[in-house]
Amino acid sequence: MPTTDNLTGIYETAMVWLVPFGLKVLGAIAIWIIGRRLIHLCISLVQRGMRKQPIDPTVIGFLGSTVSVTLNVVLVVALLGFFGVETTSFAALRQSA
Repeated sequence: MPTTDNLTGIYETAMVWLVPFGLKVLGAIAIWIIGRRLIHLCISLVQRGMRKQPIDPTVIGFLGSTVSVTLNVVLVVALLGFFGVETTSFAALRQSA
């Protein structure tokens, strides 16, 4: 049966590890939400600007999707970098393509 000293040690160890990780997760969620809203704003501005020109609606949709995918990839790579994952390999893949 665990003693109070053991439970206190487990609690202290858990706090040392889980609090920083939890704060990072909350920060990543905030970055994700803000990033998605900024992506949506950017796409709507691009599409609104293209609608004022004589451009085919299919092209507008295609370019909006392309911008969306590109910015979402940038957001995911930024989140990975936030968690400490090396993202230089993504840059190398991008340069080789």
